[in-house]
Amino acid sequence: MPQPADRNASNDRNKNDRRQAKRPGMGMYIPILLAAVIVCGIGLAMITDQQKKSENPVVEAAPPKADPFADVPEEAPPQRAGGGGGSKYTFVSQAPDGLANDANWKAALVIGTEGEKLYDEAKKAHAANDRALLNEKGRQARDKLVSAVEMTAAWEEELLEKYGDGNLQVREIVAIRSRWVKGMIWLHKTAAL
Repeated sequence: MPQPADRNASNDRNKNDRRQAKRPGMGMYIPILLAAVIVCGIGLAMITDQQKKSENPVVEAAPPKADPFADVPEEAPPQRAGGGGGSKYTFVSQAPDGLANDANWKAALVIGTEGEKLYDEAKKAHAANDRALLNEKGRQARDKLVSAVEMTAAWEEELLEKYGDGNLQVREIVAIRSRWVKGMIWLHKTAAL
């Protein structure tokens, strides 16, 4: 019986040898093919370059362009509002001095300042994780800030319409009101009101 096992082993070796035998394939032709393509590409590039050099470019003189504004008379630049000044802000409508002296604005400032103080206390309570104090101070601050914003909403719109947002006094008023509104938003999101 040992002989048949040896026969099978020799047969397996012969099959493996046949499988491992390398056959000549396309592998040796690939570098030759690449070299031929590169040589043809270089030759084609040289031929087209010689053709371009042999052609003499013909340059024609372009006709002079006509000025489309030749018949329009010269005009003086527009005069700036507010006199000669040289300031770059002379086009901005000038608000009267003391715009912030409006009685309604002063009352809103007092209420808004109180609201901001309560808002700061509410933020401190939030940092200390004291929900009861946060809710109490937040409710008071929100009431103050809402009343200050509502008192001046229409007035701010009038100022923006008349003088624009380029005027320094108007920008300061808008900045204060925006600060109040941001405080209201934070309180609305954070405190249980």
